[in-house]
Amino acid sequence: MFVDATSGDCLHLKTSYMDDLGKPSFPSLWLSLINSHRRAVHITLIAQFSMFEASALHSSLCKWRDVNAKHLQIACYMLIFVFLNLVLIFALTHDFNKAIPLLVILAICWLILLLRAVGHIIPQSFQHGFARLLQKVNSGRVRYIVSASTGIAFAVHITLTAQFTMFEASALHSSLCKWRDVNAKHLQIACYMLIFVFLNLVLIFALTHDFNKAIPLLVILAICWLILILRAVGRIIPQSFQHGFARLLQKANSGRVRYIVSASTGIALSAYVLYLCILNTVQLISLAGLLLLIVISLLLSNDPAKVKWKPLLWGVLLQYVAGFTVLKWRTGQIAFQWATQQLVTFLSYTNNGTKLVFDFVPNPPNICGIEGPFSFTSLPVIIFFSSLCSALYYLGIVQWFLVKIAIFLQYTMGTTAAESLNAAASIFLGPVQFTFHTEAAVMMKHSLNSMTESEIMATLTAGFAMISGSLFALYNAFGACPSYLLASNLMSAPAVLAVSKVIQPEVQRSRQKDMNDFRFPPPEGSTLLESISSGAAQAVPVIFAIIANLIVFLAMVALFDAAIAFLASLIGFDGVTFNTLSGYVFFPLAYIMGVSDASDSTRRIEETLRVAQLIATKTLMNEFVAYQQMSEMLRSGLLGNRAQMMAVFACCGYSNASQIGSQLGIFGAMAPSRRRSFAKMAVKSLIAGSIACFMTAVIAGTIVSGSEHCVPSDTTLNCVPIGQKA
Repeated sequence: MFVDATSGDCLHLKTSYMDDLGKPSFPSLWLSLINSHRRAVHITLIAQFSMFEASALHSSLCKWRDVNAKHLQIACYMLIFVFLNLVLIFALTHDFNKAIPLLVILAICWLILLLRAVGHIIPQSFQHGFARLLQKVNSGRVRYIVSASTGIAFAVHITLTAQFTMFEASALHSSLCKWRDVNAKHLQIACYMLIFVFLNLVLIFALTHDFNKAIPLLVILAICWLILILRAVGRIIPQSFQHGFARLLQKANSGRVRYIVSASTGIALSAYVLYLCILNTVQLISLAGLLLLIVISLLLSNDPAKVKWKPLLWGVLLQYVAGFTVLKWRTGQIAFQWATQQLVTFLSYTNNGTKLVFDFVPNPPNICGIEGPFSFTSLPVIIFFSSLCSALYYLGIVQWFLVKIAIFLQYTMGTTAAESLNAAASIFLGPVQFTFHTEAAVMMKHSLNSMTESEIMATLTAGFAMISGSLFALYNAFGACPSYLLASNLMSAPAVLAVSKVIQPEVQRSRQKDMNDFRFPPPEGSTLLESISSGAAQAVPVIFAIIANLIVFLAMVALFDAAIAFLASLIGFDGVTFNTLSGYVFFPLAYIMGVSDASDSTRRIEETLRVAQLIATKTLMNEFVAYQQMSEMLRSGLLGNRAQMMAVFACCGYSNASQIGSQLGIFGAMAPSRRRSFAKMAVKSLIAGSIACFMTAVIAGTIVSGSEHCVPSDTTLNCVPIGQKA
């Protein structure tokens, strides 16, 4: 028997290896053995070579794995973590209760990751100090006392430990405060990022739950994403390209190009407005009223030859753009109505505070003839709005919006930085002299001393023509539609600059042209909570001032009515009142404004006379009394929808004779060296503010054909009469 070299198996010699006598043939046998050995050697060499290559590859892989072991481990964990988060999202949308365990586990994982990230952010010196503090606390003496003491000894140990670590805690607090001050900007950015990420997660779930309801949040976050992308692109794009693009815009914004664009836009808008007005006689009358107001402004101008037409034309153009956006364009109407509804809902949260403080007084039982007192229902909203504005000012949101709007007004109308910023601030915070935000007053205080007379005129006019946002809920309670109030304040900003630049043209060189030179004062509060509390405290004097003015002026109206009625009765005229006489005086103005669209001529004259009375009351008394009288007219059904709209626009401002003293007193206190300039332009600024209010009304009248109807708040609706069962 022989052994095969390739397989090792025992084989019997084949018959071909034997001779005829059955004995082995040695030549054949040796030849077979040599072939088998050669084949075995060949296979062995190939196997050894392959094993060498495999060993080298395996060694390289092992070396790469050892070098990148940590990164491979992190990558595996990240893939698993991302996969589990995706599973969680689908699980929550499928079965929320079933997915709660996975949600808790991943929340713990997120918490661990955040703690590790915070550990990387905290400086090493702080970590070593904290470790030394723990080491001292864990020393033998302290440990022995903790383990050996019981009862009273344990309390003594806690006292001693507290005294021992007081100094260390003070040092730790000092280190934390220092680290917070150094990294304040990074912490603020991190907070904003966390809020932004949270809102995006909320948006994802909201879109899957109710798409239509999530559209407002989608639009807001889309705008935020757009701003972030634009800022990121601005950092990525090379400076050379940015400078080239800026030069291109500067060339495109040259006198000829800008004139062509402005002229073509104005002609197109004028043609469209004329087309709308031709179809409706009342709207055509409002257009004539707009032209009359412009002519009156030119007649009152200090120097008509030096009037610059750019602020006037762009002011009217921007008013029409804003009016078309919020009053005519369907999408803009929907968005604006949604915004006003959210504002009203937001301000109504004040009721939660008034209910706790005043109990049932703001919301009495629904008995006929019993309503909540005005001072307890509408005025507390001012406190809430003041606190909100102070909080937004502390966060820097108010400043950002004001600067953007002011830059837009300055770019389009060619006004200076100070007057543009004042007009922008008046949209949200209200005029400086009536605002309860000392930051806004200080903001303008530093500019008043260096203002030109034209800039002072624009600042005073803004004080007469615009209202504070905190009063929206108050006027809404009187029956003024919140959408009209917001639109009026928005349109009044360009109207103020347009009218003031016509009546007091700029003939001096301004020293406040660049917005970058304007600095906002720091917020009064050092923390967010302190700013909120400060804003609430600043609103209290304003509330008392409103209450005092309402009491006095309503009493004055009653006194004038009684005096005029008595004098008229002496010569045989009965029923003559102050409102009646003032209504006849302002009747031509109300008529040329096109305030009524009643089909009956008698009804049209009556509505026009009533709106004229409201305008007279607002101009000679104040807007609170005018809106209060409007609410009585609405309850009696004496005003149509268009008359109500025109009255809301015309009365939306502080332009009344009683505020001249407030203007002179407050502005004189902020800039004593300019008191003569303030006194010289006080009456003209009152007239300019009134013209600006009337201009917004007639522009709205040329745009709107079908007006919205709002009713005063009435708690006696479906009331229970006393003495009867419900």
